[in-house]
Amino acid sequence: MEKEEKEKYLISKGWSTVWHSNYWVSSDLEYRGETLERAYEIQTKIECKN
Repeated sequence: MEKEEKEKYLISKGWSTVWHSNYWVSSDLEYRGETLERAYEIQTKIECKN
C-alpha cells in the first residue's frame, strides 16, 4: 500500500496527525506519537481482532 493510501486509511479509522506528518494519534488517544508505518500496523491488528 502506498503512503497516501495508508494515510487515507488511517484517517478513515479516526487517526490524525499532530505537529507533523510522522506523529500519528489514534482517536481514543491510546496510541500517540506513532510513525505512519507503525500506526498502520497497529490499526490492521485492531481490524483483525474485530
